[in-house]
Amino acid sequence: MGKIENQITVLLISDMRMAKLHREFLNREGPTDVITFDHGEIFISVDTAQRNARGFRNSLTREIQLYIIHGLLHLRGFDDRTSRDAARMQRAQEKILRSLR
Repeated sequence: MGKIENQITVLLISDMRMAKLHREFLNREGPTDVITFDHGEIFISVDTAQRNARGFRNSLTREIQLYIIHGLLHLRGFDDRTSRDAARMQRAQEKILRSLR
């Protein structure tokens, strides 16, 4: 039997589409920046990324890189539901982002 490859799909979507996914799968209202599904789909709201890039004085590319890394970390088992887990995840994100420079 052949080797099964893991696939990651990154989809750039609008706030409107993200809000629908957020409500349908997480039972939360409004858009969010990134939603990751266990089968390797990472949905990123470009609208939110643009707003956050301006607010944090990042480029849009850098903001989207952050969201992709965030999604990949979720796929590797990281969680950000508690402040402790979120801090751990943020440290991992920053380490990866620094390596991309």
